[in-house]
Amino acid sequence: MGQYLRAASCFTALAVVPLHPQVPSPPFTVTEAELGKKLAATSLDVRKQITDMRAPAEPFKIMANLYFVGVANGESYLLTSPQGHILFGASFDDTTDQIEKNIQAMGFPVTDIKAILLNHYHGDQSGGAATLKQKAGAHVMAGFAEVPYLEHGGSLSGGPPIPPVPGAPAGQVVAGVNQYPPVKVDRALFDGDVIKVGPLTVTSYLAPGHSPSSTSWLYTVRDGGKNYRVFEFCCWEYPDDLSRNANISEASVRHTFETFRKVLPGYLS
Repeated sequence: MGQYLRAASCFTALAVVPLHPQVPSPPFTVTEAELGKKLAATSLDVRKQITDMRAPAEPFKIMANLYFVGVANGESYLLTSPQGHILFGASFDDTTDQIEKNIQAMGFPVTDIKAILLNHYHGDQSGGAATLKQKAGAHVMAGFAEVPYLEHGGSLSGGPPIPPVPGAPAGQVVAGVNQYPPVKVDRALFDGDVIKVGPLTVTSYLAPGHSPSSTSWLYTVRDGGKNYRVFEFCCWEYPDDLSRNANISEASVRHTFETFRKVLPGYLS
C-alpha cells in the first residue's frame, strides 16, 4: 500500500500519501484484505472510547500547513497560507468556542479563514458553521444536495434520516446532531469543482452515501521538500442492511470506487 498517514475522526478519514509518479497496483491480496479488517476493527474500538463527542481535544500540526483543530469527534482541519486559510468542518453548534480556541492555539486568528468547507449537513460537521462564518467573514461551501438542509437548520421534513453511528455503544444518541442554526451557503459544489484561497487549491469530489452529496476534498501539502497528496474522505457508510440508508445505491458505490481510483492511483485497482 506504500507509505501513508491516516487520521480518522467520526465520519471522516484523512489520507496522506507521497505525491510521485504512480502505476496501478495489483488487486488487493487476501493478506491485505485481512489487514483492512483489522484496521476497521481498531477504528471501531477507538470510536467506542469516545463517550462524549463534544469533549475538548488538543489541536496539533499534522504536517506543514495542515492542522487538526477539532473536538473529540474530529471533523475540523485547518489548511493555512499567508493569504488566508481554509477550515474543513465546523463541528457542533455548541463547540465553536473550542474550535476557535484551538485555531488560535496554533497561531492563527479566526478572521483569516476565507472558506469553510462542509462535507455533509449533519450537526457534528456543520452545526457550528453559522457562528464561525459570522466570526470569520468566510464563505461557506458544500455539496449541492446538502444546501437545502444547511439552509433550513440541518433538517428538512421528510428528509433522509441520519443513520445510527457505526460502532457506537448500544443506545448511544448524539444529541442535537441534526438541529442547529441555519447557515447561508455561498457556493454549492459539484464533482470536480476547484476552490482556491491564495496559493491553496482544493478539489471537491462527491461521494453520496452518508448523506445526499457527502463531499471529499483533495489537495496537496508540501512538507520537507516533498509534495503529499491529501485526500479527506467523507464518508464510509455501508451498513449490513442497506435499506437503512436511502442515499446508497449501486451507482453511488461505483462512483465512490471510481473516485478512489482517480485520486489515489496505484493504491486501489
